[in-house]
Amino acid sequence: MKLVWSKTGDEIELEVLNQDLFYSWLDYINSKKANVFYCDRDSISDLHVMCRDLKDTVNKVNSLLARAKRSLPDTELVYSQAHLNLLHRRWVELQLDVTGIKSFLELSESGSGKVFDTVNELIHGIEHRSKLPFFSMSYHEFENPCTDIESMTSQPGHIFFSYKNLGRTSWHKYSFGDSNINDRDTNNWTVLSTDIVVDLTPIRPYTLPNDYIDLCKAHQVPAVGLELPLAKFPDPIDWMRLRTIFRKNILVSSNSFSFIS
Repeated sequence: MKLVWSKTGDEIELEVLNQDLFYSWLDYINSKKANVFYCDRDSISDLHVMCRDLKDTVNKVNSLLARAKRSLPDTELVYSQAHLNLLHRRWVELQLDVTGIKSFLELSESGSGKVFDTVNELIHGIEHRSKLPFFSMSYHEFENPCTDIESMTSQPGHIFFSYKNLGRTSWHKYSFGDSNINDRDTNNWTVLSTDIVVDLTPIRPYTLPNDYIDLCKAHQVPAVGLELPLAKFPDPIDWMRLRTIFRKNILVSSNSFSFIS
């Protein structure tokens, strides 16, 4: 399976997680001529601004650190997760190695301690903004043909359904303190839509809390997970390449992608 951009022809390989679920959904959206996905451009605009601001901020900090013969790594590879990890590590190590580094910066220029902290804020902001919502050219919903929702939501992935169901899942209810977990408003992905989310960050394995699982068992409802995934990017993943492709294509006017087998 591939994700193919209409204006550039760029292709991204995908690994389908549940064949029955994915291809039932794909057949449906193809029948509705809805296999054309656009991004909310505000999302990528925010990411673009943050990447630019991170470069400017690191350059500013490095100009102030020059007197102390210290520096942070450059930010030319800002879309690389490995580079973001390195930058964050060096930002922390600088404070561990140089006592009072923020006070030193403040002596050089008032307010520069806050600028130094902004490096950390922007790194985390970029990581969190790498979860992008996409919507199809025509919105549709159809009944989920699969019943084993519990196991499907336990799989890690990078492309997910947006939750558009009327009500809340068991997990949503638990998360917000609603112990009335089996009622008319409990809706565990009975309906699937043509809105999806693409997560351009490494998979974070998680384990559902035991008290949540026990609560679901007691009320005979499935202990569904956080998301219902469709596919993932196959290993090994080049995050810089992926983020660059998505950013480039989303900034192209009227560009879209489709799922092509």
